[in-house]
Amino acid sequence: MIDMTRQSRFPEVLTSYDAWKSLALLLMIIDHAGFLLFPDADWMRAIGRLCVPIWFFLIGYARTRDVPMLWIMAAILVDLPDPLIGLTILPLNILFTLLFIRLSLDPLVRIMRARPHYFWMIVVLLVVLAPVTNMLFEYGTYAFLLAILGLSVRKPRLFKGLLRATRADRFFWPVVGVGFFIWQSLLFGFHWPLMLVFGVGMVAVLRGLSRFEPFTYAYDTRQWQVTLMMLCGRYSLEIYVLHLVIFKLLFALKIFL
Repeated sequence: MIDMTRQSRFPEVLTSYDAWKSLALLLMIIDHAGFLLFPDADWMRAIGRLCVPIWFFLIGYARTRDVPMLWIMAAILVDLPDPLIGLTILPLNILFTLLFIRLSLDPLVRIMRARPHYFWMIVVLLVVLAPVTNMLFEYGTYAFLLAILGLSVRKPRLFKGLLRATRADRFFWPVVGVGFFIWQSLLFGFHWPLMLVFGVGMVAVLRGLSRFEPFTYAYDTRQWQVTLMMLCGRYSLEIYVLHLVIFKLLFALKIFL
C-alpha cells in the first residue's frame, strides 16, 4: 500500500518488511475485491480485514515521519473517481489516515507519556472517537492505537514505565486487538464461522507483529516468488493505487452495463 520504509528502488535482498507488506497487499486485494466486485462474499471481507493492523503497525514502526508528495497525490487520485461511480468521498481512503498518523503520532505520544494516567485517558478517547472519525477517514482514531503498537515494538521502553505504573503492561496489545476484532465484526455483521476465522487470524497477525524485527532472508532472489515479494515491498504504494483503479473501473462497468 504505502511506502512505510522504502529501501532501495532496485531490491537486491528480501527483507522482513517485504514479507509483511506482501502479506498485507494480498489480504488488501482480497478485501477490496470483496467490497467492489463480490459484495456477497463475506469471507473475503473477513480475511481482508487482517491487512489493516499490518499497515498501521508498520507506519508506527517506521523511523521516518516524512510525507512524500507522491503519497499525497496518490491519496487524492484514489478518491477522485468515487462520485462518478456512485461511491462517496467520505470516509477518505486509508492513505489519508496513514498521512494523518505520520504527521501527528509523535506529538500525540509525547502527550501520552507526560503522565501515567494521560496514556489511558487518550486510549479511551481514541476508542470513543473511532466510530465518529471513521466517517471522516478510514478506521478513524482507532488507527492511531494500531500504529502505537508498531512504535512500542521499535521503542520498547517508550511506554513500559507508564504501563507498569498502571499495572497494565501486558494488556495493551490484547485490548487493542480485541477492540478491533469486536468493532469490525459488528460493523460487517460477520456470522460465527467468519468471526472465528477473523479472530484466529487477528491473533496470528498480532503475535507475528509483536515479534517483528528488520532483517534479511537468505533466499535466492532469482526465484520468481522472492522477486515478486521484493517488488511488493518496494512498490506497495504503486500497487495500492493501480489495483484500486482497476477494481473501480470494473465496478463502474458492473453499474453502467
